[in-house]
Amino acid sequence: MKKSIIAILIVAVVGVLGFFGVKYVTDKRKEPVNENQTQTLTQQSQSYSYTDLPSQKQPETSDPSVSQQSQNQQNDLTASVVEQDKKVNSFNADVVSTDANDYEVEIISESNGIPKGSKVKVFVDKKHLYDNNGKTVRADDFVNFKKAQVIYTGDILKTSPLSVNADKVILSQREKCSVYFYIDGKNIKTLTVSVGASLDSSDMPNAGAYCQDGYHFDGWQDESGKMVYSLENITESVVLSAKISHD
Repeated sequence: MKKSIIAILIVAVVGVLGFFGVKYVTDKRKEPVNENQTQTLTQQSQSYSYTDLPSQKQPETSDPSVSQQSQNQQNDLTASVVEQDKKVNSFNADVVSTDANDYEVEIISESNGIPKGSKVKVFVDKKHLYDNNGKTVRADDFVNFKKAQVIYTGDILKTSPLSVNADKVILSQREKCSVYFYIDGKNIKTLTVSVGASLDSSDMPNAGAYCQDGYHFDGWQDESGKMVYSLENITESVVLSAKISHD
């Protein structure tokens, strides 16, 4: 009998203790979170960096030096493309004709997509005409050469005939030479002769030169004052003046 009473008392004590233990835990959960504790938890959360979390995506950088480097690379790429667009091209041709400031040539062989035999009109500044020795060539002397190397930037224009704005023209194989005759500063005649030709002075326009009474035509002289009686072995254009004497 005494043992039963003791057992009942033990169960009662355990039950009371269990009741108050559950109540304590429940009350603790209902208590408001302390503000200091909240700040501490937030700071702890923020203390983790992106490098602590390898699966987390790294944020984009706002470093101006990196942005500038990227911009420079883009500019270099653009400049490279522009430079390719400005590639210098050239083709070789036979000289066909000349008219004022533009010249017509005929393609010797297919070049840069231009079929052989195509006629191309060449527009070029007079000061960019050269012979194969690097000397400048008079614009009206263009046709006296047989061959031309046309150097240009850009494209052949799809005109009729084809045309091109040339940066430079190099002429070679001179076949003829233009000789200009002047009297009193006026050009009275121009002779076109083959290179190496030997001409008698009678072939020059001295016989037809007109002089007033009391004046005599003595012949032709070059810019240095040297008299010229023949065009033998001429290799370039020569400007001659009439030499007039007075009785």
